Amino acid sequence: MTFKDVLADDMRVFLNRNEFADVVTLQGKPVLAVMSKDSELALAEWRKRVHEPPGVGVELLTVSVVLKDVERLYADDVVMLDDLAWTVLSTAEEAGLRTIHLYRHES
Repeated sequence: MTFKDVLADDMRVFLNRNEFADVVTLQGKPVLAVMSKDSELALAEWRKRVHEPPGVGVELLTVSVVLKDVERLYADDVVMLDDLAWTVLSTAEEAGLRTIHLYRHES
């Protein structure tokens, strides 16, 4: 078994609907994703990049998907996630996984 095979097996556990993942619609396409609203890293990056004061209401979301399921995204791209518009803060690709930090202003 190669390292890539081991990673693929790990992704099947991590991105499994019975374990951690949910089916979401991202850019009009249903994909398995693990989502987290608890991202201090995303909040710190947002404050650094956007230069808005701490009192500004912002909702942050970190979405992890299989790399091949979602096209590459770039900072400031606007994406649709389950019928809501979000702005891409940053993305990272590692071990077959694409992690996308999103934000939107609270209304």
